[in-house]
Amino acid sequence: MADIIKYRKRGAIFINNLTAAYNYAMAPLCEDMKLKVHQINMLLYLAENPEANTARDVCKNLWMKPGLVSMSVDELVDTGYLVREAVPGDRRKVRLMLTQKAETLTGRALQLQSEFIDRAKQGLTDEEKDQLEYYFDVIFDNIDQMSH
Repeated sequence: MADIIKYRKRGAIFINNLTAAYNYAMAPLCEDMKLKVHQINMLLYLAENPEANTARDVCKNLWMKPGLVSMSVDELVDTGYLVREAVPGDRRKVRLMLTQKAETLTGRALQLQSEFIDRAKQGLTDEEKDQLEYYFDVIFDNIDQMSH
């Protein structure tokens, strides 16, 4: 039982620190584009998952509340980063499509993410980086299997 408490506490601290560091790394882009980090994350998600491009998909895969996604989509449409596209044959469904403006932004965001990850792995050898990636893959797969 002591192990679970230790891991839960360390995990919570890790997640809080990771989130704070990521938000700090993305802050210049957020300021330049007048967007919030979660809006940039939504655009990145849509760029990387063009087959899962509804508000429901965003909620499910980014663990965001529907109200926040709805407000963010409205703002991203108003600012020219997204367009809504009706799904033929299902009038209730709307696809969220990136504009050219969003594609330019996602390129910058991916570069910042890459720099963030490189900095987080600073001090590790190439072999240690490979091992870390392997361990994360195993842990993520195990957790994924447990959640179904």
